[in-house]
Amino acid sequence: MKRTNLVLNEQLLEEAVRLSGERTYSATVDRALFDFVQRIKAQRIIELAGSGLWHGDLSNIRMEICPTLEMITPETDDPGKHVLLVDTSAWIVPG
Repeated sequence: MKRTNLVLNEQLLEEAVRLSGERTYSATVDRALFDFVQRIKAQRIIELAGSGLWHGDLSNIRMEICPTLEMITPETDDPGKHVLLVDTSAWIVPG
């Protein structure tokens, strides 16, 4: 952890505490920073789509990360439709 002094918009900070459910200003700011970084990383991944910068098989990677992934074909008239079942409990990060 890094200790620092910040000058923050008081109304915005109070609203962030209320909306986040965090109990302290530090926890609220930490959560906000974490969420911000995650959003930026996700946006960068989206920007790579179709760029040709990455080659590979995502289905193999997905199975390595979460072996409980399962593809099923629902009972529909469209045999091309699939449903991806995901055990998201493997992705929960304690905060």
